[in-house]
Amino acid sequence: METIIRPIAHIKSDFTDKFGIPRQSGLVPELTARIVFEPEYRDPNALVGLEGYSHLWLIWQFSTVAAEYAAGKSWRPTVRPPRLGGNARRGVFATRSPYRPNALGLSCVELSGIENGDILVKGADLLDGTPIFDIKPYLPYGDCRPEATGGFAPGADRLLARLADSGISCCIATASEAFQARSAMERLGLWPHFRFAVSCVQYGGKTRPDIYLEAARRLGTAPAETVVFEDALHAARTAHEAGFRVCGVWDASAEEDQAALKALADWYVRDLGDWVP
Repeated sequence: METIIRPIAHIKSDFTDKFGIPRQSGLVPELTARIVFEPEYRDPNALVGLEGYSHLWLIWQFSTVAAEYAAGKSWRPTVRPPRLGGNARRGVFATRSPYRPNALGLSCVELSGIENGDILVKGADLLDGTPIFDIKPYLPYGDCRPEATGGFAPGADRLLARLADSGISCCIATASEAFQARSAMERLGLWPHFRFAVSCVQYGGKTRPDIYLEAARRLGTAPAETVVFEDALHAARTAHEAGFRVCGVWDASAEEDQAALKALADWYVRDLGDWVP
C-alpha cells in the first residue's frame, strides 16, 4: 500500500540555491526564515501553545532531490560525504546526505515568533521554497543528549585554552563559509581562541594546499612551523605534502582510514586535549 504525505507548509529563506546554505541547522543562528502554511493547514488553533517552546524540529524534503527521483533517478545506498573529500564512501544512513530513500531532512531551529499565522525561525538551513511535512516542539529533557558522540572533536576546549596560555595563535581552515565557522565557534564559546577563519569557498578544497598556505601566511608562520589538525585523510595528506606538520584526529566514521592517517601524521590523538607538541 502506497503512503502519501503532503506538505503542510513551505519555508521562505534567503537561499535561492544550495550554495552558501549552512551544512547543519543552528550553525548560523542569526539567519532568519518564515514558515508559511498551506491553506488547509493555516489554522491558528494548530499553533496554540507553541510560543512556550524556544526551539522546533522541522521535518522537510530535499525538493531538488525529490525532483530527480520523480525523473527516474534512484536513491543511493552509499554516498561520498564532502567532509571526506568526496573520495570515501559511507552508508547513506551514516550520513546527512540528501540522497536518501525519501529525501527527508530534519532541522532544529529557534522559534523567534508567530506573525499572521506564519512561524518565524532562526538558524534554518533550508533552501527557499522547501516543503515542510511536520513541525514538532524541541523537548530539552528528551531530545538533548550531552553524552552523544560524533560531533566536534573532544578535548578542543582544553587544547585551545592551553595554546592560548602559551601564546600560540590559532585559526580555522574550513570547508564551510568562514562566517559560519565563526558563528558555530561563538555558539560553543570557543571563538576568542581563534584569530580568524579562512574558507575553501575562497581558496579551493582541501585536496589542494591553498587554504593551509593562506592560513599560515596570515598567522605569520612557515608551514614547517605550523601544525594542522585534521580528521580527514585526504586533507591531512594535502597539508603534509605542503610541508605542514600534521596532527591526525581520530574519526569513528572513517575507521578504515585511521591506520593510514596515523602513519602519515606527526601526531595522532583521539582527544585533542591529549596533544603534546
